[in-house]
Amino acid sequence: MNIYQISFSSNTVNLQLLRTFLCVRKHLNYTRAGKELFLSQPAVSRQIKQLENEFGIQLIEQLGKSLHLTKAGQTLVVESEMLLGAMERTKEAVQAHSSAGQGSLRIGTSSTPGCYMLPEVLGAFHQKFPEIKLKYVSDNSQRVEQMIIDNSLDLGFVGAYLSNDDLRLEPVM
Repeated sequence: MNIYQISFSSNTVNLQLLRTFLCVRKHLNYTRAGKELFLSQPAVSRQIKQLENEFGIQLIEQLGKSLHLTKAGQTLVVESEMLLGAMERTKEAVQAHSSAGQGSLRIGTSSTPGCYMLPEVLGAFHQKFPEIKLKYVSDNSQRVEQMIIDNSLDLGFVGAYLSNDDLRLEPVM
């Protein structure tokens, strides 16, 4: 996953923080946003606090048990949606110039998905994209997580739930 950064003087806001903010705005609930993003509620709260610290202004206020956007938060919604849309369009435009079906994919897996899930999936993938070189590593869940963080792997499949705030987790089964 690529993390794009936008600099504001000495501070940096990454697009993942903006995505988290938009998800909290959608649900007006940290726990439900966390479930959608596969993050814990405290991780979502920390990301919102980090975003507020970066901008130097409160974006979300809690009144009782309800969350509400401040005026600054409402402005950030509009600007974030435009920025994320522009980034997606830019990515698509640049990728349109790439040669589809070339390159390599570095995959890591823990033992359970590696034994029961991936052989069939990787076989089908290789038949559809024979030009793509698959590089495969099997290790424990924590090591696969660390290899993704270290950018040694492009994709990981693990049986254990890992809660690193820098990774996007998606259940596949």
